[in-house]
Amino acid sequence: MIENLSWWAFLALVPVAYWLLPARFRAGALALASLTFLFSVSPMTVAFMLGLALLVFYGLELSPMPAAAGNGPGLSILPEKFGNARLSTWLFFAVLAYLIWYKYTPQVMPSLFGKSSIAQIAIPLGLSYYSFKLMHYALERGRGTLPPHNIQEFLTWMFLMPTFSSGPIERFDHFESMRETEFRMEFVIEGLTRIVQGLVKRFVLVDQLGSVLQYLSGSDLVGFAHGLDGQPGIRVVWAYLFLGLVNLYLDFSAYSDIAIGASRLFGFKIIENFRYPLLASSLGDFWSRWHISLTSWCRAYVYMPVIGMTRSPYAATIATFALVGLWHAGSTLWLAWGLWHGIGLSLVLRWSRFAQKKKIKFFKTQWGKIAGWALTMLYASLGGAFDTYYNVGGIADAFHLMGRAFGF
Repeated sequence: MIENLSWWAFLALVPVAYWLLPARFRAGALALASLTFLFSVSPMTVAFMLGLALLVFYGLELSPMPAAAGNGPGLSILPEKFGNARLSTWLFFAVLAYLIWYKYTPQVMPSLFGKSSIAQIAIPLGLSYYSFKLMHYALERGRGTLPPHNIQEFLTWMFLMPTFSSGPIERFDHFESMRETEFRMEFVIEGLTRIVQGLVKRFVLVDQLGSVLQYLSGSDLVGFAHGLDGQPGIRVVWAYLFLGLVNLYLDFSAYSDIAIGASRLFGFKIIENFRYPLLASSLGDFWSRWHISLTSWCRAYVYMPVIGMTRSPYAATIATFALVGLWHAGSTLWLAWGLWHGIGLSLVLRWSRFAQKKKIKFFKTQWGKIAGWALTMLYASLGGAFDTYYNVGGIADAFHLMGRAFGF
């Protein structure tokens, strides 16, 4: 949405009005302003999203749910002793069904039934971030872990315009705890600095790297995978894959920077989404730095339940990263990308246990950390072959490019 001039008009005017209002009116005013802007972009889908969010909020509000910090105004109507988390589970699956219908049905139906009207469903704006936040809210309200809050605070968190379409996936409790009530000029300085960083990444570095990648691969990306027409060899393929990883990081993190900076103008300190993942010395370290809000969500709601059922960290890791891949898109390429990282992390975990048992400490030395960084970048770059061909080719093209990286 940052290409839309009305987005910047919102950012220029609404923070000023927000801080001029009395504190008790700010959450409601910001929620209303965010929803008004989103309605202007996509009225029907946002109306449905609002309806679903209100169903979750008031369904849990009127149900006997426990509250972690006591019964605040408008939080728990019925006595706490009648608490029942079953409704929160049903609401979780209702939101999940909504996500699956809109995000994955359009991509699955054509392969099953060919072209049809059901396959032409448009994916709603900000669907993945919205759905994951609402599922988190439903479960945590059912568990009684959320602080007291009202409908205005809930809607501000759900529909905050800067984070709605580009994340991060902010937890409600973190959002509330990081809300500032008194204006300070440092909000403006920090916010604008972060926005500028994101704009430089997106419109300078990403565009320049995109030109380099196109030069390396040529005009025919599928031909590049198969080495057709005298395509260059191994070193060019590895350069393409590594620069593709850098480009993906800069693109993803740019939007997070802008969202975090824009939110800071309102005094919110949103969770960081990337912490220099290209400096990671292991694949586990890489994923503690890459898309942090997504991996944290998946760790809480996928990894922990799966490991509880299977007692296998390997199965839990692979299942978690299958979801991480599918979160990006309902595509075999993104699923393969997630499985690639899940299998890689499982192998790293297996090695760590073996090294600990045999007291192998090489990767804890300075040279070992350098070697670990090189192996991590090679592995993550190689996995980039899958996302390279999303909407361009198929999974066979990705494997061909990976084979070319090793001279096949």
